Amino acid sequence: MAASPEIADISKQFYGNVCEVVKGMFKHFNVYPGYTEEQLQMTAYAEIGMVELVAYQWFIEKGYGLEKIDPLAEVLVGINVNALSETDVNRG
Repeated sequence: MAASPEIADISKQFYGNVCEVVKGMFKHFNVYPGYTEEQLQMTAYAEIGMVELVAYQWFIEKGYGLEKIDPLAEVLVGINVNALSETDVNRG
């Protein structure tokens, strides 16, 4: 929830733009074949939320520095790779 209408507008624009970039990556790499635009949007926002929460936990709550960026990125990519392979197995 934004503190003011001005921030709400900026936040909506920012997250909308990030969502479009993530959806574009899903489409480019055919990550979720058969998903509707709405499902891709839901999934993009889920990814954004996951990244925000893990960043908050590691950098704010735990106080880690930049040395944790690469390990966190590897974990986040690994989650997506594993989810995709499990999804493919379930379709077979």
